[in-house]
Amino acid sequence: MSVLIVGAGSMGLVSGYYLQLSNVEVTFLVRSHHKKDLDRPQILYDLSDNTVKHYTGYNYFTDPSQILGRDYDFIIITLDRTGLQSEEGTQLVKTIAKAVKGKSTQIILGTVTIGVRSWLLEVSGISPEKVTNGSLGVMAYPPKSVTLPIYSDDIDRKILAIHSLLMIVQQR
Repeated sequence: MSVLIVGAGSMGLVSGYYLQLSNVEVTFLVRSHHKKDLDRPQILYDLSDNTVKHYTGYNYFTDPSQILGRDYDFIIITLDRTGLQSEEGTQLVKTIAKAVKGKSTQIILGTVTIGVRSWLLEVSGISPEKVTNGSLGVMAYPPKSVTLPIYSDDIDRKILAIHSLLMIVQQR
């Protein structure tokens, strides 16, 4: 299985990490100024077992036109509403529409807001059956720094692990 993840922020990286654990080929589409971030392994701190994970083995590109001519089983969009509905985001949506036309690729829209799916369908012309609103159910954020472990002895670790699947700690 092959998945393209649009955006490599906290939600994109965590989604990619878990998909790769299931032997999914993960590719990220990122803006060119984020290329340097993906040139190095991503450091992930897993609250469920208090370990640091190193995420590598993904592919990425920065030019949206590279979507064309490639086959993905899923495209997961993790951009926020502002980025997705910007001029650049609108062009990206139109490129995605061209890329999935006549293919079985499904789109999971991880952008959390009201009305974004209907906007995407209108702008792209993609068939509604191909687009699913998805809530990416992980708690993740990119802190500038953190002291590990992040919990104290008075916090129940099992409860913390249940509510906090994975957070990202980026190298600086």
